Amino acid sequence: MNPQATACRVLVNGEAYDVEPGTTLEGLLDRLGFAPPSVATAIDGQFVPRQQRASRVLQEGDRITCFQPIVGG
Repeated sequence: MNPQATACRVLVNGEAYDVEPGTTLEGLLDRLGFAPPSVATAIDGQFVPRQQRASRVLQEGDRITCFQPIVGG
């Protein structure tokens, strides 16, 4: 990590994680071992589609929710 860069803290399902600046949602999911096809994601209550995870850069204080999508009706 760049000594001038400061890690930012995010919450994933209520648990705190420090990530390097520039970390994307996709990168964090990979780091935590979430299987992309089987998990849905939201940041601060806003759904993030799978195709947008690679471009969604995490910010200090982001609250990330990862969950199994439920289908049916």
